[in-house]
Amino acid sequence: FSKKYSKKKNSDYIVCAGNHRDIATFINAAEKLNRIKSIVIAGESDRKDWEEYNNNKIEILFNQPYGKYQEIISHAIALIIPIKKNSPIRSLGLIAAFEATYLEVPIIASDTFHLKDYFNSNDIYFYFSENVDSLLDTIHFVVSDSEHVFKKTMNAFEKTKIRYNKDIFLKNLYSICT
Repeated sequence: FSKKYSKKKNSDYIVCAGNHRDIATFINAAEKLNRIKSIVIAGESDRKDWEEYNNNKIEILFNQPYGKYQEIISHAIALIIPIKKNSPIRSLGLIAAFEATYLEVPIIASDTFHLKDYFNSNDIYFYFSENVDSLLDTIHFVVSDSEHVFKKTMNAFEKTKIRYNKDIFLKNLYSICT
């Protein structure tokens, strides 16, 4: 839970990070945002579909080093985790969600099963998967209601510190092994 990256005061972008994301829904919503820029941190498998995409408000990066990945998330207004309804189980969004939680960045995620074992609507924001308007409405809410967003972000942070720390992990692992 280190504070290696300090929160930038006036962030002007949202970020979609991770492999196997529903980038199309994110891009369609991001194109409709007025003053908010967007960054997509995609995997190599997304390159063929998105490498030629060009929009001056949306930057798409591929295979970023871990430190750069953390830095981008740490300065974002919010982390978006768009996952399709029938997405592969392999992509849960957990790494990105925990990174954002540790960095105290609000999370907006598809209302799929992927994160619901770890977070609920008291911790993160959910939108209807594959629904551009729902994602757009949720982004607008997160950008406009800083007090509510701060409380929810702190709920996620405190919950993560208590339930998903190294000591609890090791205790559970020991319990399974014995």
